[in-house]
Amino acid sequence: MSFLLKPINPSKYKFVADNLCDTFYVADIKIFQSNFNNLLKEFQMFYQNTIIAYSYKTNYAPSFCSKVKNLNGYAEVVSDMELQLAKYLGVPDEMIFFNGPSKSIVSSLSHLMQGGLVNIDNMTELDELIENIPNYNEKKLRVGLRCNFSSKTDLQSRFGFDVTNAEFERAVALVLKNKHLKLSSLHVHNAGRDIATWSETVSNMIETISQMKTKQLSEIEYISLGGGLYGGMPEALSSQLAETIPTFSQYAEVSAKLFAAFVKEHKKYGFTPKLVIEPGTALVADAMQFVCRVKSVKKINGKTFVNLSGSGHNLGTITSKLNLPIKIITTSKSIQKIDLVNADFVGYTCIESDRLYEGFNGKIAIGDLVVFDCVGSYSIVMKPPFILPNVPVVEISDSDNNFNVLKRQETFNDIFNTYVMP
Repeated sequence: MSFLLKPINPSKYKFVADNLCDTFYVADIKIFQSNFNNLLKEFQMFYQNTIIAYSYKTNYAPSFCSKVKNLNGYAEVVSDMELQLAKYLGVPDEMIFFNGPSKSIVSSLSHLMQGGLVNIDNMTELDELIENIPNYNEKKLRVGLRCNFSSKTDLQSRFGFDVTNAEFERAVALVLKNKHLKLSSLHVHNAGRDIATWSETVSNMIETISQMKTKQLSEIEYISLGGGLYGGMPEALSSQLAETIPTFSQYAEVSAKLFAAFVKEHKKYGFTPKLVIEPGTALVADAMQFVCRVKSVKKINGKTFVNLSGSGHNLGTITSKLNLPIKIITTSKSIQKIDLVNADFVGYTCIESDRLYEGFNGKIAIGDLVVFDCVGSYSIVMKPPFILPNVPVVEISDSDNNFNVLKRQETFNDIFNTYVMP
């Protein structure tokens, strides 16, 4: 996938640093929207009835989630908190898929009663749901089952029902015979992002559907292949990965194309489901940057360390072993440039392994800004309040130096208001 990072205007970033704070994220909603549209277009080329349900857990910044709503996308949530956010943003209940292994029965039932869909992870969850369905309920509640396929190409997943186990058959039977439930969805999500995993996943899903009776097929509204897609990335990043990065088109060809052929053969049975993909990283990874300031430079035992106002925690766990693409911006606070060889950029925490970039060669000065690209995936949602709370998120105007604050700087009160002070 050819990919070029969006050029930046240094004066805009310096303006934010000078007027807000030294350390911040930059969100680009236009890139996010473009990723959404491009991914959907590629899948719909093979299967028109494809929908995107955005993975809130990847980055639940309301600015991104509300953009998905405005694009008629669905929400994929895995916790009561994320479910509450989707409802707060006005996402219709029928467009919220409630997944995950640890939902509360209260939230699941409430969501189902309001027309939402819950994908069930395990037998305990299903038994508890059946036990608590109100007897007065007159409408069918839409549930799905998360499938777990043994895989040759991915780590053994711990989620969902093993489709080769009698427990899966029991779960299907329990849903079908219950007068309050409707089997509306089959769902799967594998962690692997490679083409082989995607090809294997859709083949396994088709094989599972093929075992169902024709009457059951007509009831199914959604077949979800989950997320686990790479997005576009520059060669400076992709070259560090051990696998070839698929394009959106390649993902679609090995999954939606095969699925479309299967549906065509089974359409006579009333099997015309929506195909669901649940991307997170593919949409948001390159839609955020992280900016921090050079605070000091020192050499210890021949090794040079550049201390930054940010931390590796700000970049996200997925990229912790990679050197993200960076840009250096000279500011009015910069002093004399220093020639660096094999220097490591390190964070503000007291953890020795807190390194944001290793092996930097080039010129840098105290006061410079360092811009890290491709930090939108599992970054702000996984940043702990360790030593310092999280930093603001801004959207920078294309036309001038103005910026909008999408998330303010977290404060002492944000962290400690939940504690009982002595």
